[in-house]
Amino acid sequence: MTNIILKKIISIEQVEEAHDFAPKGLIPTVITDYNSGKLLMHSSINEKVLKKPLL
Repeated sequence: MTNIILKKIISIEQVEEAHDFAPKGLIPTVITDYNSGKLLMHSSINEKVLKKPLL
């Protein structure tokens, strides 16, 4: 599993133009079927959920 490094938001420019991953509020997420690419679920997650391991 890849470690996700979240940066503290310092400015709007950091969020909109930088390469840092500094989410603000909810993060849109999607789950798709691997074989067909069909969209199975669309939801939003917060930073706490994003940091949890998948398994």
